Amino acid sequence: MKRKVFEIGLNKTGTSTLGACLRTLGYQHQSYSYQQVLRLRRQQWDALLEGYAEADSFDDWPTPRLYQKLDATFPGSLFILTRRRATEVWLKSISDHALRTRWREGTLVRSTFYGCPYPQINAELYRRTYEQHNQAVRDYFCGRPQQLLELCWEEESSWARLCGFLGEPIPSTPLPHLNAGTGQREWRNRLINGLGWRLGRTIQRWRVGVKSGA
Repeated sequence: MKRKVFEIGLNKTGTSTLGACLRTLGYQHQSYSYQQVLRLRRQQWDALLEGYAEADSFDDWPTPRLYQKLDATFPGSLFILTRRRATEVWLKSISDHALRTRWREGTLVRSTFYGCPYPQINAELYRRTYEQHNQAVRDYFCGRPQQLLELCWEEESSWARLCGFLGEPIPSTPLPHLNAGTGQREWRNRLINGLGWRLGRTIQRWRVGVKSGA
């Protein structure tokens, strides 16, 4: 029986690549789950955590938000913090991703986890959330290097560190590097989201003006 593996980097940090790696290594893998996000919003904790009993490894929302609960619920599990080589690289990636997603679902998910539906409206909030999350994970697992691996796929060229951490043999196939954005540039989503973030930014500026008495 494999130890459970939880990928707890924020989205657009190489979660698709890690998922492909874990599947190659024989893990029964689950990625983003909108149903699980709704369970978290409704605080349906029992159903939410039961959902993590159904596979060996997990990535994307809502998993990064739950690392402390998952550590307590599944003792001895392994955690992987994926990141980008720089905050601004991540911000650019998630800004483009926000324009590709389905409007209703995407804005709900981003509002839940970032406190704002679009990074174009409040880039500083997204930067702060990303950096604070990464540091909080490092602080939480401080002194437990056997349970946390930090990966940046822009700096990895082999299976060695991942397989060493998981205790798995290195596959004969090359390390996959996936781009989840490929093929997801639907013009309709971009049009709707473009209008959405511009309207949101206008409303935010109006609120700031009202508060300042301008």
